[in-house]
Amino acid sequence: MVDIGSGPCFLGYTARTVCEIEAIGIDLPEQPGDIAWRVARALGQTIIAHRIEPYQPIPNLGRRFNVATIIAPQFYRKADGRFWTAVEWGDLFGQIFSRYLVPGGELVLRINANKRGNGSDMYDHADVVKAVERVPGSRRDDWFFSMPRPA
Repeated sequence: MVDIGSGPCFLGYTARTVCEIEAIGIDLPEQPGDIAWRVARALGQTIIAHRIEPYQPIPNLGRRFNVATIIAPQFYRKADGRFWTAVEWGDLFGQIFSRYLVPGGELVLRINANKRGNGSDMYDHADVVKAVERVPGSRRDDWFFSMPRPA
């Protein structure tokens, strides 16, 4: 599996140790004092340094996976502060389907459902939900989404 926005690679570590599934994480390049990278290394996880941005190519990992995950992403805000649009999310999904997933593979997305003090959503979920709904066969369970790789 490949975990996009993996942070310290806890999901990958669990997949490897409990399910015996090889897992690779992709997360921001390491910064001085970065605890996530130290934890990933301590857990023996492979992590690729890459910043996920709209319309930018995702790294070529040289192989495909049965599952790609994006769990509680933190990369949904652009440098100018605006949130990603449905089209930008759709571009990322398309890249994941074409570069990372085997035929029949699946992308699992869990978006943040955290609330601000005023009760509003942390970010505009409508655009990511629209992007998911455009993927044939996608399913939703609360804030979890599952999207099969289109044929």
